[in-house]
Amino acid sequence: MELNLHQLRLFYSVARSGSMSRAAEELHISQPSISAQVRELELRCGFDLFHRLPRGVILTEAGRLVLDRAERIFVEAGALKARLQGLATQTVGKLTVGGSLTAGEYFLPTVVARFRIRWPEIGLVLSLENSTTIVRKIVRGELDWGFVGTETVPDALASVPCWQDEIVIIAPPQAVSRTSLPLTCRALEAQPFVLREPGSATRAHIERTLRGHGVTIREAAVVGSPEAVKRHVAAGLGWGFASKASVTTELDLGRLAVVPVREWQCLRTFCAVYRTGYRLSPAQSQFLELARLLC
Repeated sequence: MELNLHQLRLFYSVARSGSMSRAAEELHISQPSISAQVRELELRCGFDLFHRLPRGVILTEAGRLVLDRAERIFVEAGALKARLQGLATQTVGKLTVGGSLTAGEYFLPTVVARFRIRWPEIGLVLSLENSTTIVRKIVRGELDWGFVGTETVPDALASVPCWQDEIVIIAPPQAVSRTSLPLTCRALEAQPFVLREPGSATRAHIERTLRGHGVTIREAAVVGSPEAVKRHVAAGLGWGFASKASVTTELDLGRLAVVPVREWQCLRTFCAVYRTGYRLSPAQSQFLELARLLC
């Protein structure tokens, strides 16, 4: 048995009004038409749904069961309509944002906080991994979009520049205090470095800049996050590289210092990336605009 939702809606109107004629007036259709449609529904159900009386109709036992279920169906339909309208006006739903570790830990929290103030009914989930993994997940369709610091975005993805970041060289404060003049890049070869893992956009930018100066550095350790780099450098394991935005607290507290290196300049652009042809939802577009403004 397949129920016809149009017939179910007509039945619902008759049951609520208690009369075929009143339901026909409310719906602006003829009484014979509504009567025929309700009768067709009864044939589909295999039961009479109404007792037909001289002055109106009364639900049968089967009719009461159908009315109960019909009310639930139409309540859910109304809720679905409201949810869809909410999505169109950016007021409800869930937003999953992919982000590289640097973007997700140091730039996007401000954007998330501001976004939640403006659209409190939209749930936010940050999916944080290194840039290579985020890009791979977007290409595979596991994520719709995200923010990464890599310049090697595949042709399958669209890229929107959002903000610029500077990568600086960091060391324990006592190591920097012994350096009276800015170092040359060649002097970096004498230092052991704590580096990010392969696949990190931060590491890729650093290696590209070092190659441009003909410099090869020594690895003291390889770690999996910007926070781990800072902690190992502060502990004295070696020098490191970090987003300037990520070390402001440590610099203020005297836990880390920026090493002055005369030729060193390592700038990169964080971009929003998504599959070519993918249409950002209104909520995603609003998040992107906030990221470009705030970061």
